[in-house]
Amino acid sequence: MRFIALALFAVAPLAFACFFVVLVGSYWGYFDMGLAGPNGLVLFMVYGPAALIVFAGISTASWFALRRRGHWLRLAVALLLIAATTSLAFAAEVHRTSDYPTQVPGTMHDFFRWFAHRWFGQPQRPNHAMERTADRPIPRFASYERRS
Repeated sequence: MRFIALALFAVAPLAFACFFVVLVGSYWGYFDMGLAGPNGLVLFMVYGPAALIVFAGISTASWFALRRRGHWLRLAVALLLIAATTSLAFAAEVHRTSDYPTQVPGTMHDFFRWFAHRWFGQPQRPNHAMERTADRPIPRFASYERRS
């Protein structure tokens, strides 16, 4: 069981860093801040590694600070600290860009609703496998037709 906790300690900073990069990238994209190419470069070259270093430091510090406690308690404390740091870092990013001139009307409530629906919501259209296709005509393409 100790190895499972240790593996989760190693994976948790990477997962939270990826979530933080996706969250900030979605925030920038939703409010139309800057260009997509440079924003992606900044996210993956600056924000991602910085978040990974900070989250790995928190994970390592909680692993050694609570060494006399159980493995699962150390993991829970590390996850809570990393989640709180993720929230604070995102709040700092929102505050840093709060005066950015944008033409997108919306609030943070609208953004979080859009973000949750984008990642956890139902798809916009029905599944292709569940659609009725038996009575549809088969499309014919000129380049694939047999020539007589």
